[in-house]
Amino acid sequence: MEQKTDNDTIYDDTEVKRRLTEIESKPAVDTSFFITEEELNNKAYLTEHQDLTPYALKSEIPQPYNDSPLNERVTALENRPAIGGSVDTSKFVTGELLESELEQLASSATKPLYIPYHHDTAKNYLDNTTTPSEKTFPDKRAGKILANVDKQNLENIQIFKGDENNSQFVDFDAAMYSLANSLPTDYSLESVRQDINNKVLFLSNKKIFFRSST
Repeated sequence: MEQKTDNDTIYDDTEVKRRLTEIESKPAVDTSFFITEEELNNKAYLTEHQDLTPYALKSEIPQPYNDSPLNERVTALENRPAIGGSVDTSKFVTGELLESELEQLASSATKPLYIPYHHDTAKNYLDNTTTPSEKTFPDKRAGKILANVDKQNLENIQIFKGDENNSQFVDFDAAMYSLANSLPTDYSLESVRQDINNKVLFLSNKKIFFRSST
């Protein structure tokens, strides 16, 4: 019984053989482009998810500054004509006219009341200054007020008495003091206009003067 062939159960493997034949007939897979896991690790490729938090999205990157309008304005200024542009030159003056006006202004300017000097004394200034070509007595500079301008405030203000050969001076403040005390209080041109007898006449330089009675 054990060696008797089982004719009732017959296994049909035709389909299996067909599929096996198809698999065997397929072309061999080219594995030359494959990479092993060891080679992949050696190339330091990412093998797991990387945190992208520090990175910005493309939409979050600021757009480059557009300086085209500024370049256009600069180009327009560079191409503007040097003469006859939009600048109103109707009120401009030429250098020649300006120089002429300055010369006229300088010639008409009021001269200062005093002569400035940069020497120690007024005498040193006169001794080192060219004297007038035409000598007269008294000197043409007689009565001129001279002031030292080397310092911040005017000092050594002197009045030249007029003798070129014997340069003598009087102090300006002293001269004004003496003159003021030789005149009546509140003496003015108006008082003289009202009464000519109020005029003060100095008769000599011998420390004697005459003042008309009021």
